[in-house]
Amino acid sequence: MMQPWIVRYVTFPLHQLKTRRRSLWWHRELLQSQWWSPERLGLWQEDRLRRLLDQAARNVPFYRERFASHGVDRQARSVWAAWSRVPLLSKAMVREQFDRLQATDRPRAAYTARTSGSTGLPVTWRIDRQAEDVHHAVRLRAHGWWGIRLGDRQVW
Repeated sequence: MMQPWIVRYVTFPLHQLKTRRRSLWWHRELLQSQWWSPERLGLWQEDRLRRLLDQAARNVPFYRERFASHGVDRQARSVWAAWSRVPLLSKAMVREQFDRLQATDRPRAAYTARTSGSTGLPVTWRIDRQAEDVHHAVRLRAHGWWGIRLGDRQVW
């Protein structure tokens, strides 16, 4: 049986290096940011949200049109006011507008994922390596809150 510390400090970091993944980098960022003051966290959130809105407006045909038709002002003094005007997506919209929801500036490798459709029709989306790495880092941090560390044996 492999020792947890070997996975934590040797095997997993080497795997991340070999595969050029960034889960551990994101994990370190998340561990630090969870202790930020509410003011610092709020400023970071506003910056990230403004960049997300800009990215969507410039490079996602669906959102470019929806922002225009719903009066989403990305330059608004309050990014939260702009965000409140972003129309919600339904599963039906995601299915119907799948191609128009893809960012045109991101030729990064991504794969297609889908739900099982247990509540109706399945929903399909695209996910790239960065999103996977962030998701993995979030899971590592959440498990850490329960005392489960990278390399610990666990049952799912």
